Amino acid sequence: MVKFRVSVYANKVLYRIVENFKKLQCLDIIFESGVFDEELIVLADLEHLTHFSISCNNKTAVANLLNALIVKNNCSISMCAIESL
Repeated sequence: MVKFRVSVYANKVLYRIVENFKKLQCLDIIFESGVFDEELIVLADLEHLTHFSISCNNKTAVANLLNALIVKNNCSISMCAIESL
């Protein structure tokens, strides 16, 4: 299990991230605010920086999905593995 800390500047992309990650069925997404509100994210300011962490068994799948979202949505996402569980 690897935990990733992710920062994203385009909050409208977060909804897509969560929807796509749900398909992986191997993760736990935790937003540092403690709340994930889909409506708030869809309406959020594009320049707002949001941090969240993802725990997943499939490190490659997470990395590939985030990279695809960066390219497709032309947004700024940074990701680092912070620990192996």
